Amino acid sequence: MSKETEFPPESTNTKPEFTCIRKGSAPKLRDQTQLIHYAIGKSNDVDVIQLVSNTNNGLFSDELLPIESIQRCLSGRGELATFTSRIFHLLFRKSSNNNAGFLGTVLRHEGILKAADKGRKQAFKMEQITELTQRAVAGENKTALASEYKISRQTLYSYLKGS
Repeated sequence: MSKETEFPPESTNTKPEFTCIRKGSAPKLRDQTQLIHYAIGKSNDVDVIQLVSNTNNGLFSDELLPIESIQRCLSGRGELATFTSRIFHLLFRKSSNNNAGFLGTVLRHEGILKAADKGRKQAFKMEQITELTQRAVAGENKTALASEYKISRQTLYSYLKGS
């Protein structure tokens, strides 16, 4: 037997061809001084986004993400819908938890996504808060009240502080 048949051929595990159209850098959500760098381009006539690097050399995936797949993740959500970046987890084969958040950062930077308002709408009407606080002040178990109203104990205590 010759050497060629005894050994497996050298790996042909190469990255797909990528033509960069534009590069960008987006500030990370937790620390605006750090950046996630990305490229937008084409691979085999498919529009793609690629995470390229980040300023603190943390883990991320440099996979080519078809823009059509990103659109599918977002489709069916209303224009004003709020969601977390977890919806992008399925796009990545590699398992760094940062990938979905980094992609969300890039999409926000590109103006595709908009950040949710920081202030949340109050879930209860004033009458409900009054009833809840009266029951708590009357001595009802706060854990049971929080469970009944489907709120956290922390939210219950914030309502009690406000009364």
